[in-house]
Amino acid sequence: MRSNHQAGFTLVELLVVIAILGVLAGLGTRMLGYATKRSAIGVAEHEIQRLVLGVESYQIDYGDYPPTSMEEEYDISGNGLDLGIESLVAHLASRARGRTYFEFS
Repeated sequence: MRSNHQAGFTLVELLVVIAILGVLAGLGTRMLGYATKRSAIGVAEHEIQRLVLGVESYQIDYGDYPPTSMEEEYDISGNGLDLGIESLVAHLASRARGRTYFEFS
């Protein structure tokens, strides 16, 4: 007697596998986005900590904090935005006083 059963996958089985793969791909993409965001946050936190250490070292060496305006020390005007951080980074990265307190990575 001959068997009429054919080997292979049914359409339902293929759709289930495709759905499972889609769910796994979606989860993987979401986790990758989360990891990328956490990495960017970690880099920003590290840079802020480096700035804090630079300011503290400067204060220990000179007994005062860096100026809040680039015009006072360098006769340079900024772009009118973020003046405090521009001045801080420019002053800490400058070798004008013989030592660099912050280097760009």
